[in-house]
Amino acid sequence: MTACTNMFQGMRHLISVSAFQNAATVTPSDTEPLDRTASALYIGVSGDVKVDVEGSGTGIIFKAVPVGFLPVRVTKVYATGTAATSILSLW
Repeated sequence: MTACTNMFQGMRHLISVSAFQNAATVTPSDTEPLDRTASALYIGVSGDVKVDVEGSGTGIIFKAVPVGFLPVRVTKVYATGTAATSILSLW
């Protein structure tokens, strides 16, 4: 198996064993953080997503995120630099 295949299998496993109990619509903002740290984001319409990641990293851009789950603990989703839409915060 390639490293890429292993990574995607790991992501599928993460999503399959996660039991998100809450979801909220994300309104991207350059100034306001999310109300709660997200355990993952659900991307409804693909595009770039600029976020602050819990514990390390501000203004990180994930390029061309496809529709589906982005399994990253996120504290902020930026308006500037985010082209993806219909984003949900899951925790």
